[in-house]
Amino acid sequence: MITNRALALCSGVASVRPRQRLAPVLQRLGEHEALPAVAEVLDKARA
Repeated sequence: MITNRALALCSGVASVRPRQRLAPVLQRLGEHEALPAVAEVLDKARA
């Protein structure tokens, strides 16, 4: 999933902006948390 890759890439960046830009996407994905791939991405985002 592209969002998973984006999370991985922004984790090593000192700026908070990449993470802020992902926030709306993660919020919309929350509506589909029952899907295993989405749940995995959201778990990584919470960590």
